[in-house]
Amino acid sequence: MRDEVRRRIDDLAPGGGFIFNTVHNIQADVPPEDIVAMRDALANVKDFETVLGEYSFTAGRDADYTPIGQIVKNGKFAMLSE
Repeated sequence: MRDEVRRRIDDLAPGGGFIFNTVHNIQADVPPEDIVAMRDALANVKDFETVLGEYSFTAGRDADYTPIGQIVKNGKFAMLSE
């Protein structure tokens, strides 16, 4: 399960917009232990590079990252700078 979670993150995260959440489209026949294993696998994601910077997850499965600000500039998201 850990490898599958990492593959899904690698496949879906480039370019931004990926949200990891255990409630999105889980089929009725998925065993509960697979859902728990998927959630727990996040704790092993470290230093994942995204368009918003590097992310890791804590043992409590909380995102660990440096917050950034964004603005919409010319119809696109841009990093907020001074």
